[in-house]
Amino acid sequence: MSEDRVVVRTLTPHTRALYEAGKKLIVDSADVGREFCKFMITTSIGAIPIYLALLEFSGIKAAMPTLAFWPRVLLWSPALCFTLAALLFMVGYFPKTGEISLDIVEEIVAQRERLLTRQMQWIMMATTALMIGILGSVFTFFLLP
Repeated sequence: MSEDRVVVRTLTPHTRALYEAGKKLIVDSADVGREFCKFMITTSIGAIPIYLALLEFSGIKAAMPTLAFWPRVLLWSPALCFTLAALLFMVGYFPKTGEISLDIVEEIVAQRERLLTRQMQWIMMATTALMIGILGSVFTFFLLP
């Protein structure tokens, strides 16, 4: 009969530091996404008055009543994209609700993966909306006048 033996060694300071770094990566990964969303909410909302002020300053806004329907839509679309981006970042910021059992490690891992995947999807959609708004505003100022 063979006996299973477990060899226990004392942890070196280097190994202990690696365990702590791994623990921090796992625990902080959701918080990093939330902090990014929080920052980008402010950025997206701040882009709206800046864009509208630039429209006013450039004189394009004054000419808006004389424009046809589609050019007017193009002028307002960056502000709408910035608003949409802010809303999408807000959804990415809010925590996901649900219950998990802390006794089942696999359930914790699966819930964490679902949370991070969901958060990344909202961040990607919001970033896309923000980039479309930025490109639309560049188009507005350089190609329309």
